[in-house]
Amino acid sequence: MNQNKQLLIVSNTPSPNTQTLADAAARGASHSDIKGITVKLRTPFETTADDVINSDAILMGTTENFGYMSGALKDFFEAKSLQALSDSLQAQYQTQNQHEQDEFDAMAALMDELELL
Repeated sequence: MNQNKQLLIVSNTPSPNTQTLADAAARGASHSDIKGITVKLRTPFETTADDVINSDAILMGTTENFGYMSGALKDFFEAKSLQALSDSLQAQYQTQNQHEQDEFDAMAALMDELELL
C-alpha cells in the first residue's frame, strides 16, 4: 500500500512573475520523474485548514514587502490556525522570494509566526 505524499503549495501571486514561480514549483514537483507526490497549488485565500492538516509538506511562496511576508500569506497564518500549521510543517519550510533584499527579515518574521524562534 504505497500512498502518495501530499505537497501543498501556498503562494501569493500578485504578478505574472510570481505566478510563473508558483507554476514552476508545481510543475517541478509533479514531474513524471518524481513518483509518489500529489501536488495542490493554492493561493493563501483559497487554502483551507483541511488542506494544511492533510499535507505532508507545505511550500510557501511570498513576495517580500518592506522586509516582511505579504499580507496574503500573513492572513493565511492567522485564518488557518497556527496550531494546524505548526503541527503539519514540523519546522520544514521553504520560501520563494522575488527579491533578495530583506530576505532574512522576511524569513525571521515567518519563523516568528510559526513560533520557531
